[in-house]
Amino acid sequence: MTDEVLEVGPHPDGLTLTVRVKPRARRAGIEGVRAGVLQVALREPPLEGRANDALVRTLARTLGIRRQQVRLVRGERSREKTVLLCGVESSALPWPHRLRGAGRG
Repeated sequence: MTDEVLEVGPHPDGLTLTVRVKPRARRAGIEGVRAGVLQVALREPPLEGRANDALVRTLARTLGIRRQQVRLVRGERSREKTVLLCGVESSALPWPHRLRGAGRG
């Protein structure tokens, strides 16, 4: 894993974050953060939503939340996706992170 900082955005229902998915990977799992984006490797192919479902399962398991709390907001057919984590506070994230727009003046 890299030591970069994950960019998260505030949302009325929780937090948003950008994820870059690598489908058909040999090993599945969180690979780290690069340029503010969470890198996730998945074994499933990007067919019929299988990689998207695997992404939701992986994030829910990693964060210890229900799958229903992980929603795909943007990028259903793209490798780069925006994910909404419903009911999740930034303190619950296991990666170094910062809120978008925080600390800028």
